[in-house]
Amino acid sequence: PRATWTPGAVPSAPPPGWQRVSDTLNARGESPFWHPHEERLYWVDVALRRLWRVHPRSGHTDHLDLPQEPGCVVPCRAGGLLL
Repeated sequence: PRATWTPGAVPSAPPPGWQRVSDTLNARGESPFWHPHEERLYWVDVALRRLWRVHPRSGHTDHLDLPQEPGCVVPCRAGGLLL
């Protein structure tokens, strides 16, 4: 079956000196990368078993719940992602 992305939740304000790129709740965001063709920032939350992505221009953020803890996420040359 095809995966369904879920909109993220909004936490409190970021600490002083930090700039938030997404209003999401993460246990710990890791392995970020910029996908130039999609113009999206991707990252994983290992503890919550989620793959996140944000489109900064629109502000739209969503996530994909994963069946197990991901180690990291990287783009593949032929398209798609490797977890």
